[in-house]
Amino acid sequence: MQGCFMWLVLMAGGVFVIITALRWFEQTAEAVDNRWWNKVALLIVMPFAVWFFPSRVAAGRPFPVAHHEPVAGFGVPGAKPPPRKKTGTGPDPAQVAQLREKMREQGMLGGDEE
Repeated sequence: MQGCFMWLVLMAGGVFVIITALRWFEQTAEAVDNRWWNKVALLIVMPFAVWFFPSRVAAGRPFPVAHHEPVAGFGVPGAKPPPRKKTGTGPDPAQVAQLREKMREQGMLGGDEE
């Protein structure tokens, strides 16, 4: 148990050191380009000080995720359902006649209703 935990700590520490080295090279290059010699001296004496300065390289998404809009009609207050699209094809007249006949048989429609 303790050996496994020790390997995880060592791996995490290694990743931290590698990221620190990457940031160190970025920060020292920027400091030399801008002639910030006090920052160069600080980074040479104490390399882990790179974490005190903001990085110019952005990690992750370069732009934010689009705002999520909930689907209309599913309990969202004030949401209106979108209008239906007209497909141009209507219901099958034979099926409509069959359904009306079945409804008449069950007593849902009177004899004169259409």
